Amino acid sequence: MLDEIAYYQIFGFPVMMYTGIIAFFVLLFTAVAALRMKHGRFSMKWHHRMVVITLIVALAHGMMGLLSEGVVRTEIEDTGTSQKPAKSEAIAYGRKIFKENCVQCHSQGSNLVNPAKPLKGSDKLKDFDTFPSFIRNATGRMPSFSFKQISNEEVMALYHYIISGKNYN
Repeated sequence: MLDEIAYYQIFGFPVMMYTGIIAFFVLLFTAVAALRMKHGRFSMKWHHRMVVITLIVALAHGMMGLLSEGVVRTEIEDTGTSQKPAKSEAIAYGRKIFKENCVQCHSQGSNLVNPAKPLKGSDKLKDFDTFPSFIRNATGRMPSFSFKQISNEEVMALYHYIISGKNYN
């Protein structure tokens, strides 16, 4: 669930990026407050509050990054970044997902919407590292698939089915 929150898209960027930016600006404001304290413009009480807020935001950002990265990294390590053949159960599961979500536009590995960009030989399939990002943040007429629509496990199975070279039906 944490990976869904951390990578939830707002204006095309994940929440985790925004928390990092907020943490940076709060830290910057805290530093400015410390410098201005010497001139009497900020009270010590205000500075301590900003330090606490900075620590909380930075810890939230760091925890989201560490915990969600652990989830994603484990899945990538399980599959590897090369196109190793997956178990037949994963390929069969991927075929089911492909039939439910992809076959309408990508029958036989083609692309009915944009024939210039077929599924077969796509750069998005070079390794597993690029595929989930493409599925989650598709551009053009291809829909994006959120974590609620397709889980990370399903993305992995779909990837293995597609690279298996099976008949895309």
